[in-house]
Amino acid sequence: MQGQGEQFHESPQQLVPQTGQELDEDLTSELRVALHDFEEVSRTTRWCVDKMVDEGAGMADCIRVCQDLGELADLNVGMITRDSIYGLEAALLFAAVADDGLDVIEQHRMAHCQETADAVRRALDSTWQLIEAFGEPQLMHQLEERLHQSTEQRQQQSSQEMPPAVEQSQGIPPEQGGQQTGGGRRGGQQTGGGRRGGQQTGGGRRGGQQTGQPTQQGGQSRGGQSQGGQMRGERQHGRQQY
Repeated sequence: MQGQGEQFHESPQQLVPQTGQELDEDLTSELRVALHDFEEVSRTTRWCVDKMVDEGAGMADCIRVCQDLGELADLNVGMITRDSIYGLEAALLFAAVADDGLDVIEQHRMAHCQETADAVRRALDSTWQLIEAFGEPQLMHQLEERLHQSTEQRQQQSSQEMPPAVEQSQGIPPEQGGQQTGGGRRGGQQTGGGRRGGQQTGGGRRGGQQTGQPTQQGGQSRGGQSQGGQMRGERQHGRQQY
């Protein structure tokens, strides 16, 4: 009985992630740099959120972006520490969200926002280096295309939506104008949902095709499209991982 008790108390220790010098020695240089940068993003985003809480409602978007980036940074720290087979997917998700949200932080000139933006930028650079080191250029290219098309799509939506005051000045009846702008707004909401879905599943930030079919593209973007599923399957069968 005593031997069983000792075994029970010892076995959970095997599940504890490596820390300190032992972990550092097992990491590649790319993983070591990325781990440090993720930890720095986690720290600076929490500090920045604490500062922004007292600065008014105008900081709401920046607060949400910082919270999301901080949580994704924590996720990547955990993935690297326990050598997860899904570490690459987590890195791609962070890269997509960081690339999309960085301009939200950079637009504020406060010192804490600029320091946080610098930390996110460094982590984004090290994340791309990490992805390159693990040999996924095609997946990177697909993600970059989705990010670029998402930006163009949002710009087109902004130019198509016409305020009611402008409609009245041009002699457009309120009912007709409401239908036109309402359709544009509904389309914007749909593509916005697709964009958020793409970010949460690691498929980048494009929220649908430019033809206005966000749901279809959002489904394709899960896990970096079909490439992500193949990648996970190959990794589980002995492919190089974190």
